[in-house]
Order: sequence, then structure tokens, then C-alpha cells
Amino acid sequence: MKTTNFALMLMLLAIVGCGGDNQKAEDPAKDDVSNEQTQTQTQPATDPSGWPVFVVAPSEYPSWSTFMTAGKAGFINPKQGGEPGTIETQYEVDIVLDVNDYDTCLQKYGAGAVDAVCITNTDILQIALSKSSTAICPTSTSDGADAIIAVGADSIEALKGTTIFGLEKSVSHFQVVASLKAKGLNPADYEFKNLDPEAAALAIQTGSADVTAIAVWNPFKMQTLRKNSKAQNLLDSTAIKEQIIDMIVISNESLAKPGGKKFAQALCATFYEVSEKLADPKTSDATTKSLGEDFSSLNLEDMRQCLTETSFYSTPQDGTKLFKSEKFQKTTTPEVIKTCQEIGALDAGKQPTIGWNDPSTQLNFDTTIMESVIAKSSN
Repeated sequence: MKTTNFALMLMLLAIVGCGGDNQKAEDPAKDDVSNEQTQTQTQPATDPSGWPVFVVAPSEYPSWSTFMTAGKAGFINPKQGGEPGTIETQYEVDIVLDVNDYDTCLQKYGAGAVDAVCITNTDILQIALSKSSTAICPTSTSDGADAIIAVGADSIEALKGTTIFGLEKSVSHFQVVASLKAKGLNPADYEFKNLDPEAAALAIQTGSADVTAIAVWNPFKMQTLRKNSKAQNLLDSTAIKEQIIDMIVISNESLAKPGGKKFAQALCATFYEVSEKLADPKTSDATTKSLGEDFSSLNLEDMRQCLTETSFYSTPQDGTKLFKSEKFQKTTTPEVIKTCQEIGALDAGKQPTIGWNDPSTQLNFDTTIMESVIAKSSN
């Protein structure tokens, strides 16, 4: 998206002067996936073959764009009906992709318009209060993809008293507060003010005097550091290992439907199939290029860089290990909940009941689906 400097300054003056609009979420890669092959506006129940039909809502992000790549590769048919993909055939379920920007995906999932959604562990907390959900598969974790970038400061300590601009109540806001705490710093010493991430990135890239510190994610992070040689990455998500988790989540209602478990298994299997192609030297470049086409239209080199800063849980063994980790269960998740409450991404004083292979809870981190995929692949 192109914006003139004059228009940018008008936008910045308006937004910086009046504060934020309290948006809760934004696309982790940014907006408008227009591939007609992967669009649907309805949630069907069955297809002509008699297989149950389920809808998943992915948005652009490295480990979620795997579903769009899977559609192009023939692992799934992203539309209802027609020739099924190889994984749909294996599990006898029809998977429909409803690709949208991140915020729309969350809204559709919360409203029950789709069965499953690609979402972060930070954003599912509020939704799970009213919609019981099961996290069936972690797909990736931010490993440097989210960062505080500044001009005119050479350390995060030197940034005290400077306003950091980014999207309020989002992963960026979470990363700022969580990373500062991880470094033993007081988030209260740093003001966070709402600004659309694209506008924030453009401000640094064009040398704005009004915006000198931002919190953004890839590809904005990568592009900003490249376009402004004075910009520095002062603190990123490597400071908060496995606190930001990208996941596949399915509603408990849909999981209980006929074919619901097969749908969940097929989603996991689809992600692992594409991950396997990424890891194979023979197919890695082609798969990476395909992912880039569905993640901000990045070229091969840029997509490779993004993948180094977004660590995949490439196998069901990797995902199971995370969800069963004592640290993730007893230390990381309670800290994530606390930080989400602090930034307003989760209502103060409220949190969903959390379970570990406990379907009676509002948010269940389940390993049984991944484990069944392991068992099926070994047969």
C-alpha cells in the first residue's frame, strides 16, 4: 500500500494527537487476502459426497499461510465440494478455507461463522470466556518477529520517557510490556500509544520527527530496519521465548459435531505436511516461495528471513512437547494471562478456565489430536 508523505503526516497528526481507538486485534501480517480460490462467506454442513464440511479461518502469517499453500499444492481443496485434496481424502472431511484479515477471522470465529481459526494464545483468552475452545496445535512462536524499533536511542534503557507507537491490545503491545518485564525494566516508564502498524512503520521509514519509537511485527520490522539505516532493533520477542504462540483453535461445539475430530486431525496433518516440505531441501525453496506469495507478497529471500524469526512447531512431537511442558503450563501461561490483563487484551480480573487435555474447561490445550496424527502416520 502506497501513502504519500503529506497524507502520512496528516494521518500521524490526527492519530498521535487524539490517541488510540482501542482496537483489540490486527492482522499479524496485514490485510486483504484476495485469492478467490480461498474465499467463502458461508458455513456449509455437508457436501455431495456425504463428508462433513467444516470451515477454518486463516489469515496471512508464516505458519498460517501454510493452509493457502496446502490449497495450491492439492493437500486440501479450499472450496466446498469438487475434487478433494489428499488430506481431505485421508480423513474423509471437506475443509473450506475462509481467508481474511486477522481481525475479521477472530470476529467470525467469535460469532460462530467458522468452526476453527488461526489465532495467538494472547487473543484467544478473551474469546474463550464466551466461546469454549480447544487449542489443537501450536504452529509457531515469535522468535524475533516482533520488535521495538527506534531512532535516536541506542538502548532500551535510553528509550525511557519516549512514546512507543503500536497497535493497542495487540501482540505488539503484549511484546513491549512482556519484554520490558523480562529485562527487569518497568513498563510504566515507557508510554505506549495507539497507531496502526503500517503508519508506524512508514513514520520511521520516512524519518518522522513525531514518531521515533514503534512496536511492529514482520514484515514491517524487516522493512523498517532495511529502509532507515538509523533505525535500531532495541528489544524483540527473543526476550520472551514461547510467550507468543500462534495456534490452530477449534470451538468445542464444532469438535463435538460428527466428523469434528477428523476435521481437527486433518488441520494438524495439513500444517505438518507443508512444514515437512519446508524442511526438505528438495522442496524447501518452492514451498517458501509459495508461503511468501500469501504473506505480504514477499519474495523468496525476504520470506526466508521471516521464517528465521518465526520458529515453527514443525512436527506433532514438537507441538505436543510444548503443550505438555511444565514451564509452559505453570509459568508461561499464567504470566501471559497477567500481561494480557495489564494491557487490556483480557478483561481485568477475568480469565477463562484453562485445561491441559481437559475438555471441561473454557480453553483446553489438547495434545490428543496431535498424538493421534502421530499414530496415524506411523501405521
